[in-house]
Amino acid sequence: MPWTFVKEVGFRTALVQDIPVTVSDGKLDIQFAPIINRPSIAAIEVLQIQYTGTLQLTAKDINGANCGENNGSIEVEATGATNLEYKL
Repeated sequence: MPWTFVKEVGFRTALVQDIPVTVSDGKLDIQFAPIINRPSIAAIEVLQIQYTGTLQLTAKDINGANCGENNGSIEVEATGATNLEYKL
């Protein structure tokens, strides 16, 4: 889903955006395409909503416990649900 926030809000402007997605394979993949002026992301929040079953999140790989500007990653795999909505 290509989306350019600079076109929506302008230069040097903070934005909080809800992006509903459906995950069918238990993994949420987020890709960032290289663009000019290097925009930054301060946070990504992933939420599961409208599901009444049992959801299990398992941290598969955690690198860089003190995530900083140049390091740190986390991979999460969701099981026990078929229709999750993630927001970032």
